[in-house]
Amino acid sequence: MATDRISAAEAAGRLGVKRATLYAYVSRGLLESRTLDGKTSTFDLREVEQLQGRRRGARTSAMGTPVVSAITHIDGHRLSYRGHDVEGLVRERVPFEAVADLLWTGDIAADANAARVGWRGNRQLVAGARAMQATFPARSPVLDRLRATTAYVSACDPLRADLQPRSFVRAARVLLSTLVDALPRDGAAVKQTAPLADRLWPRLTTQSATQPSLQALNAALVVVADHDLAASTFAARVAASTRADVYSVVSAGLGPLGGALHGAASNSLHDIFTLACNTSAAHAASQVLQHGRIVAGFGHGLYPEGDPRVHLLLPLVRAAAGDTRRAARVDETISLLRDRLEKEPNIDCALAAMSCLSAMHNDAGEAVFAIARAAGWVAHGLAEFDERPLRFRQVSRWVG
Repeated sequence: MATDRISAAEAAGRLGVKRATLYAYVSRGLLESRTLDGKTSTFDLREVEQLQGRRRGARTSAMGTPVVSAITHIDGHRLSYRGHDVEGLVRERVPFEAVADLLWTGDIAADANAARVGWRGNRQLVAGARAMQATFPARSPVLDRLRATTAYVSACDPLRADLQPRSFVRAARVLLSTLVDALPRDGAAVKQTAPLADRLWPRLTTQSATQPSLQALNAALVVVADHDLAASTFAARVAASTRADVYSVVSAGLGPLGGALHGAASNSLHDIFTLACNTSAAHAASQVLQHGRIVAGFGHGLYPEGDPRVHLLLPLVRAAAGDTRRAARVDETISLLRDRLEKEPNIDCALAAMSCLSAMHNDAGEAVFAIARAAGWVAHGLAEFDERPLRFRQVSRWVG
């Protein structure tokens, strides 16, 4: 081997990372890998030393800490999870459970029924979480219920400190299942062996589920599952860097998610769409524009030409809408706001349209966002375990 090239094992050792993280650096263009005899990967020693220097220099600032990811790739027009195009996942109606497992393990089940193994929940946990929530005020915010349930499931798991990937994933499946099954139910009962989207539907609306509506809800869960380093995901990675358990990682993500400009962004737009359906699109849009309110459902820094997740979800939402008049009114409102704000609708707009047209609670979009994105937080937590612990430790500059 040439003296200026080193093996994958030596490169990983110099950087203090696992082999999987080393190849994630390659996928992000931070390192170049060349094969020896078509089998053995080698790395340029100077490139490795340069990256090593950048990593050392980043220790005093979270903003300077390199975060590489082999989970989600965004190129401005398309979105992919572990190399699987999200449009294809939606088109092929891949269940959310299989997509979550893809994010966590890199593998996707070929059989939909096999994908749901381990997702059937724990009846005792669900009963306990429901009893706890029964003490809450009737219309407690859904995010508060999810936070409380996460803490409850954590308290019931004596082995939560086991951070082995298999144990972490097993606990994540139980947690996400319980988050759904423990929510108050408004619609008809669904078996705990049913797909997660089917189980979530009657907890968001009294409206009867149809095949198109369940397809739209599953698609919403899939397209929201991960989105690189959003604020909540960064918070989850910070927690994982301290070697926190799966419940603490999800709890960390739920904090920023409650912000009006993040997971709760669809709530206010749901109310605007409902107003439009009861009055007119112009009247509803004027309520936003005349007060100069921030409309979180429009514009996205990563997608100047439009959020591709909207183009995947909105057609399914329209197809599932039973009331074509209301669907047309929502479309008219979106068009008005797009023209006036000169911004394209983003995923929060699509979630708000779904919740409005399906007669869901006004925070249903937030529930979908939280449950779906928890899958992404778990994936990033697992990835963070391959990095140096406590690497996001900030150092303040005294100005007092």
